[in-house]
Amino acid sequence: MNALLRKEIRDAVRWLPIGIVLLGILLAYTCRIIEATQLSSQLFMATWFSTLLYGLFLSLVTFLPDEREAARAFLIQRGVSPEQIFRTRILVGLAVYGLGMFIPLVVLAAYLAAIGPDRYPVSAWQVLPSLSVVLTGSIFYFAGVVISCRSASWFGTRLLPLAVAVGGSFLSISILAGAPLWVALPIYILSCLAALLMAFAARHAFVRMPSQVSPARVVSHSLVLRFILLSSSLLVIGALGLLPINFVTPSTYRYATTEFDKTGMPIYVVRGPRSIEAFETIPMIDPAEPMPERIEIAEFGTPFILGMFAEPLNRFDPTRLQSMGDREVFFDPSGHLLVYRMNQGIGSQFESVISADGVSLPNEPRGKPFQKIPQLSGRVSYFPQLNFAIPNRASQPPYDSTDWQLVTNEGIWRLDLEKRTMELVLKESIDLLAFPSVGGDAKIAIQSGDSLRVYKRDGDEPRKFTIESSFQIATKAGGFLCYRDNDNWTYVDGYGKQEVFNVTRTLAGKTHAYAFSLPAEGLQSVSRVRAESPFIFTALPAILTVGSLVVTQSFSTFSPLEFAPLFIQLLVSIALTIYATHRRGLGIRPTVAWCLLAGLLGLGVPLAVIAIYPVVVYETCTACGKRRRVEQATCEHCGAEWDTLPTEGIEIVESEEVKKLASVG
Repeated sequence: MNALLRKEIRDAVRWLPIGIVLLGILLAYTCRIIEATQLSSQLFMATWFSTLLYGLFLSLVTFLPDEREAARAFLIQRGVSPEQIFRTRILVGLAVYGLGMFIPLVVLAAYLAAIGPDRYPVSAWQVLPSLSVVLTGSIFYFAGVVISCRSASWFGTRLLPLAVAVGGSFLSISILAGAPLWVALPIYILSCLAALLMAFAARHAFVRMPSQVSPARVVSHSLVLRFILLSSSLLVIGALGLLPINFVTPSTYRYATTEFDKTGMPIYVVRGPRSIEAFETIPMIDPAEPMPERIEIAEFGTPFILGMFAEPLNRFDPTRLQSMGDREVFFDPSGHLLVYRMNQGIGSQFESVISADGVSLPNEPRGKPFQKIPQLSGRVSYFPQLNFAIPNRASQPPYDSTDWQLVTNEGIWRLDLEKRTMELVLKESIDLLAFPSVGGDAKIAIQSGDSLRVYKRDGDEPRKFTIESSFQIATKAGGFLCYRDNDNWTYVDGYGKQEVFNVTRTLAGKTHAYAFSLPAEGLQSVSRVRAESPFIFTALPAILTVGSLVVTQSFSTFSPLEFAPLFIQLLVSIALTIYATHRRGLGIRPTVAWCLLAGLLGLGVPLAVIAIYPVVVYETCTACGKRRRVEQATCEHCGAEWDTLPTEGIEIVESEEVKKLASVG
């Protein structure tokens, strides 16, 4: 056993520098210009690509040479079982794979820890997603074992397990998303389970499959391998089927929105690239008020889109809030604002840290972190028109300023970076807030619970605000405020929904509350990407297509012709499955089972049948003249046995006398 271990280490360790160099070059290329806000995702993709190439390469160069009959026979005759060979080789291979991937990442983590956050807002934590993908990337190593040990054709289905490896590993990208931990962690565990399933398939392919002596009809003892080949077939067919979407001219997209007439009445509008369609059938008119002769879109007051404070883009990278003169502000995953100043010839300089309770220097203890990304403004005379719900898109003031305003859940603060002070300007509990979308820029709308208030700048004092209007609304979800004055405003809740709207409207001091649903003709007018539907219905598994149709029918209608690709897919899938099972020599019961799967899963099933079952070898039966299977003792058509082979005079026949002498001993 020690000799086998030394042999495997000697054979595998020579490939270690290839992994280190491969990933090292990709990481160096990725970090040539460090973009802190996207660094973890860029490192993740570079590492994922490296695990694909290195894992496959390492397993192929290790297992493929020994799959030759002479080499495998020599290996097995050394008195070591295939199970021992597989276990030793896998342990050594995974160790070399892990070292080849971990060494460059550890070096990069040390480098990021050395330069951050003094030079850039980076940290060693940004390498963590890449380290995690190395674990799930082991699925490529096991996929290479399956590819090496399967006897399929290289131009056929031999590379099919790679599809499941790509899909299973790519699930781990969810750790970069803004999803909470309870969502990201189970998805990551699923990707690890995919690697574990591929490991079982690899063991079966190396240990069990070569020992099966039936040349034509191999009965697989591994349900895992069948599942992997079926899943790979579905993924490959789905990818090929969806590929034409990239070449299809996208159809005109029309979207629904809510606008206002000159009195502040909400209007349901469907907008397109060259058309605007306003519906006049919304039941929102108070019975005591006369029905207007015609509803027209018009300007009404100042619009505010109330939204929540932004969430971090992910848990590893900082979020760039905005640039102010020669300063850049980042929201660090730790919950603090990091301020950097650009100096010519020196580069960026870490200047200060803004916490929820104060401003500090980089080398001083940090204060209380922010729970969500606060909104920041650098102008001192008024609030600019900024959309903080979409980071990295803020406007840049044309001058340098150290007198900033900070909006948090607890109110509005005035910041002085030179003095490192925070002064409370407006103490207010803020759930949602909005600056004006258009029009005046000296107001701000704040929602706290079901209370909505509009503040205006107090005369010539830019940092003081007085309340202009205060009113109650029926919801806390946020929405759209169109405000003209204290007696003329309209608040629409649910502006992002597709069906239900709640409206609070005051006209000339008279307040009305409405709740309504969008008209049926309005829902039908919101188009889907109809040009893509034939490809989607053909590529996706049938059961998923039917499910998507049921969901889609709730907000859009289909013509009968749009269902045709689905039925065509079902018929073609079943027909191809029958043909594939017949060519593979399967009986009635397996054929029926695979046809039922084809009706549920679509065009990937016939490909799976071809991948799972090997080609059947036939010869002509001398008794009935029909083609018969070579691995069966009797003809399946007439029951005849194989003909006795003719003698050529060189055969050695053991006589009865020799048998008697042998029995006597």
